Amino acid sequence: MLIDREQGARANLAAAGLNLHAVFSLSQVLDSLHRAGLLDATVLAEVRAYLNA
Repeated sequence: MLIDREQGARANLAAAGLNLHAVFSLSQVLDSLHRAGLLDATVLAEVRAYLNA
């Protein structure tokens, strides 16, 4: 998997005896975009809130 969206796939796959190997987590991608100035703080906060809901 390229990006783990952090929405439960890791736990679901583990329950089935499989390991998830992701290159990046969505949090890492969001942080990189924010640091590069490509994602503003408001959108970053909205996405994080959605992921944590």
